[in-house]
Amino acid sequence: MKYILIISLLFSFGCASSPSSLTNETKKVQQDPDSICTEGSTRTMYTSPTAFGDFPCMQETQVCISGNWQGHQLYQTCESFTKSCDSHPHGSIKTGYLMPTTPRGIPCQQASNTCLNGSWVGPNIFSYCSELP
Repeated sequence: MKYILIISLLFSFGCASSPSSLTNETKKVQQDPDSICTEGSTRTMYTSPTAFGDFPCMQETQVCISGNWQGHQLYQTCESFTKSCDSHPHGSIKTGYLMPTTPRGIPCQQASNTCLNGSWVGPNIFSYCSELP
């Protein structure tokens, strides 16, 4: 009889506290705008808050199923730390010539630069080259 009374008391107190905590959790979720969505709606956001080097800010679309956004955590904004060079994106290669002119009989030598985070890396190059007479 003692065991039934103890189990009965534990069950009663456990049940009394459970609904209020579940209600609080439900209220918390309903107040969080990121967790509430309309069935079938979609949203497109960023997969990371930042992007570096060769990696641009990437977007992903989530679908609302049963009131929850499905998929990985997404971010509303993304800041890219990759810089371009004169409107050429990071990683671009610019070709040219080592000299604007060469002595007769010596061919023009091609060279290239690579855009790395906003700076052209490589030798000084010229967009043209001509062989002197």
